[in-house]
Amino acid sequence: MHQHNDPQYSDSYYIIRVGATTKIRRKWWRKNFFGVIPNGGVMDVQLKIGTFPQICIAMERFVIRKAGRADADAIGSLHAASWRVAYRGLLSDNYLDNDLDGERRKYWKGKMPVLTSREFVLVAETDHYVIGFISVLDIPEVGYAALVDNLHVRPDLKGNGLGKALMRAAAERLIDSGRTNYYLWVLNGNSPAEKFYRSLSGVPADEKSSEFGGKTVKATRFVWDNFNRVLA
Repeated sequence: MHQHNDPQYSDSYYIIRVGATTKIRRKWWRKNFFGVIPNGGVMDVQLKIGTFPQICIAMERFVIRKAGRADADAIGSLHAASWRVAYRGLLSDNYLDNDLDGERRKYWKGKMPVLTSREFVLVAETDHYVIGFISVLDIPEVGYAALVDNLHVRPDLKGNGLGKALMRAAAERLIDSGRTNYYLWVLNGNSPAEKFYRSLSGVPADEKSSEFGGKTVKATRFVWDNFNRVLA
């Protein structure tokens, strides 16, 4: 159960790898560790799982916090890096390989100052580097209260639970403002994203076509009637 009400809140999480298993845990999980947990970085520790301590082969701390104007460059660079990987073959190479970084930085420098009080961007950060972000816009449609406009994680860190942690943090923030559901659009053919959202009980709904990145593309709306699975 979330406990923050401060609109400027930040939460600490840990990426914990035990054998082949990776989990995301919040800072209150410290009681299950033996030894000292550092403020950042990676270390070997013993982790209590069930009755017996096991060796945690890696642990890395990251923080989720509200983004500000000063984060626009970092968000734009991450956005471009994520698109180059996720949209390769879906959008034109000419679009992805030209000044996408500059275009995304310019977009976020313009976007951050005009967010309304009901809109926000959250970043996942470790050692002062942005490794993921989620943006939520106040665009209610078809019975859903808010649009998750962007969710991106640094490509080499995908699969570690960062995306779910960001989706959860966004859901908690929406609940604090009285909103209990959201939706987003997934570019058709982006199978990893579709699989991820289905794993969080996102349900595919309608489709739309648009011009994007030098091509006419289709996207599918994924919807969440509630946040039960996202908060689990």
